[in-house]
Amino acid sequence: MIKKIDVLLILLTLLIFIIFNNNSINVTNDSINYIQNSLLINSYIYNLNIIFEKVTYYPLLYSLVLSFFLSEQNTVDAVSCLDTIDQCVVYFEHVMILQIVVFFTTAIIIFLISQKLFNNRIISYASTILFLCNSYYLSRVFFISPEVFAIFFFTITFYFWIIFIEKKNNKYFLLLIFFSVLLITIKPIFIIIDLFLFCYLFYYKIFDYKKFIFSILIILFFFSFSSFIKEKLFKKNNYGYELTVIEQRTAYGFIEYKEILPLFISFIPKFGNYYLEKIFDEKQIYRVKSSENSRNYFYNNRDKLNKKNKDNLSKKEILIINLKNLDKQIILTPVFLFRGMFMQGGYSDFYINKKNFITSVLIYFNYSFFSFAKFYLLYIGFKSMFSKEKKYFQLILFYPLIVFLCHSVLTHNLPRYTSILFGIAAVFMFQKIYNLLINYYKKNNV
Repeated sequence: MIKKIDVLLILLTLLIFIIFNNNSINVTNDSINYIQNSLLINSYIYNLNIIFEKVTYYPLLYSLVLSFFLSEQNTVDAVSCLDTIDQCVVYFEHVMILQIVVFFTTAIIIFLISQKLFNNRIISYASTILFLCNSYYLSRVFFISPEVFAIFFFTITFYFWIIFIEKKNNKYFLLLIFFSVLLITIKPIFIIIDLFLFCYLFYYKIFDYKKFIFSILIILFFFSFSSFIKEKLFKKNNYGYELTVIEQRTAYGFIEYKEILPLFISFIPKFGNYYLEKIFDEKQIYRVKSSENSRNYFYNNRDKLNKKNKDNLSKKEILIINLKNLDKQIILTPVFLFRGMFMQGGYSDFYINKKNFITSVLIYFNYSFFSFAKFYLLYIGFKSMFSKEKKYFQLILFYPLIVFLCHSVLTHNLPRYTSILFGIAAVFMFQKIYNLLINYYKKNNV
């Protein structure tokens, strides 16, 4: 399915893009939290008794990866440089090399997925190159951020998903479970997605009840085991980060009906606020339009709206609030689905310092192509769900569809939340473009 020359050409393409994006490692606020988590892990390992006044406990796996790059002395030194985070990155420069390797491996898997689905080298090369030039993930390679690992684990899980559906082999079933579990340790929302997936496979008799029960038990066991490890390493098992995302969506339940259309318009990229001010009066839009921090009233005042005190809301409190506002949350689901359909380009935190013609073309092309690709993937996902026949393609497309839907129902669905779909979206989008071109040339006898 893949030859040495394919691997070399993909590697060469990646290196060209990496050289074009040559940069030192970058950090965000999330990076600081991941570094803190990694230091706490090493504090446990080396018995250093490191304590931070305020910590946000993030999903475990990426922090664990970061901790591998720190010796005992590095760990001690890194604690003192967190206030001047730019000086801390020296301890994580090798992370960038690892992330380049992971990004390259993901591109290989994209090629394999394309070959498996369509057995067409033109489609496979084109979709792989499109993935490699994706400006968001190309920029994430240079950040202390789990996004590159997340798309790797999602893509390889999808790869074993399509193979298992075809072959129903126990080996591929176990690999599917294994990578599904690893994905949960980076993106915990996938515990819900995976439960839907395995229920779906059981319903359509892709596997029997023994495999169904085994898969559910394994996922729940490893989720519990991850919680146990967090308790050991951090002395506290806190899911504040994961619940915060749900709290942000919960706050939107306090929206008024007359604000829902303005909220939808506000999610139109670039022009949302412009159209709001042209169409509506200030009273209707002041809570939905973006403020100076590019967030709206509901995001900035979520604690006030949810009547939250110091600690995160409990799962029970979140459930009660959402049940009280269930009518609005149902109406808001397609609104947030729309919000998540657009491209995350990496411009504001990476390419803004690289303004030139080539960068501008890259950003605009990426934004256009991958936004269309996500819309197309959603379209064929819905089409397959409502299809009476449940053949190979209809079955495999349930996975990306449930990723879209879970994020739309449970979160405020920023575009980056479903960015892990970019790779497979590129495959299906280019296959459609290729077929349209072939049909056009045949029709016109070109």
